Amino acid sequence: MKFKHLIISGATAGALIAGGLALNVQLKYLDKLAPSVADAPQAPVALVLGASINNDGTPSDALRDRLLVGKELYKTGKVRQVLLTGDGGEFRRDEIAAMRTFMLAQGVSAWDILEDREGFRTYESCKRAIKIYGI
Repeated sequence: MKFKHLIISGATAGALIAGGLALNVQLKYLDKLAPSVADAPQAPVALVLGASINNDGTPSDALRDRLLVGKELYKTGKVRQVLLTGDGGEFRRDEIAAMRTFMLAQGVSAWDILEDREGFRTYESCKRAIKIYGI
């Protein structure tokens, strides 16, 4: 019984620490978030992070929301290009193909879409955006 309580206490402590760290990061950068596309600063490229895709190959709701913001930044002239980053099909399904198809259907020019097919995690996507794409 004591072992069970120890496991529960450890899991609870871990969850509280993780939640506290996440909250700290969010509060630290809160003033750097733009509340709307109109408030976003100009930039050469918008980074659109991948997320899961539906069984029919269309973007999930979370991915669709990200893509719509990227499209709005592009259409309003806040950015000149969008960098789509995610799994290009190496580990799971091809997020990039779904993202590209969606953006083209939204009127984003194929010439203005960059693709990082090796953005398997957010950290990797950001690191590759800097090192490979110079963003």
